[in-house]
Amino acid sequence: AGSVAKRDIIDRSSITMRGLGASTVQLITHRCRARGGGNPGEASLIADLIAKLLRAGIKPDQIGIISPHRIQNSLITQKLVNKLGPKIAQHFSIDTVERFQGQEREIIIFSLATGKDGSLMKGEGIFLGDARRINVAITRSKSRFYCFAPESLLRHAARHGTKDKGSDLDDFLKWCQRQSRKRKLR
Repeated sequence: AGSVAKRDIIDRSSITMRGLGASTVQLITHRCRARGGGNPGEASLIADLIAKLLRAGIKPDQIGIISPHRIQNSLITQKLVNKLGPKIAQHFSIDTVERFQGQEREIIIFSLATGKDGSLMKGEGIFLGDARRINVAITRSKSRFYCFAPESLLRHAARHGTKDKGSDLDDFLKWCQRQSRKRKLR
């Protein structure tokens, strides 16, 4: 909506000093490999981002972390405990898309980590690219939205995302890329 289009909880000086990105929508891609149903490397990257957000003055209860897979949420929780300690880590809301429905946070971090070790099966692409899941994830954010995705997922979505029945993954990832580039620091 126009009334909140320029809303940003992070002030401009923190953005440049902390490397938090100029756009309120950020797509962070990586080459971390999935293992055992989750992506520990992506979970570490998320913990690093959260540490930066905390240093910029954001409170833990202002951040929500969403992943379609419970195992990834467990990995993120573990990495937050390791990085920030259990007293701080317990204040973050980390859950699946379905369980996050109805909640909002200033900042949403969406983890698309796959448990397929870089090669998605057809069903996984449809699961991640379900328009309802994507809609819930995006609309939980009041101010900023960070999406983490393995590069292999982007390649898969570009090749198959629009062909899989019910998958809007490719369109979603392209939207995130456009939004990430849209706002530059002035």
